Amino acid sequence: MAAEDYLVQLFEEADLCAIHAKRVTLTSNDIDLAMKIRGERRLKPRLRDYRR
Repeated sequence: MAAEDYLVQLFEEADLCAIHAKRVTLTSNDIDLAMKIRGERRLKPRLRDYRR
């Protein structure tokens, strides 16, 4: 269950990012920040990355 462990850890770290920002709602920005802190990159770019 390596994939499940990875996702659980990622969401726990993203939740800490949301708590640090004094929010209770987890956002995609929190997940992005947690991944950035881990030194990971998004595999799939977002639509907003293509907008200019």
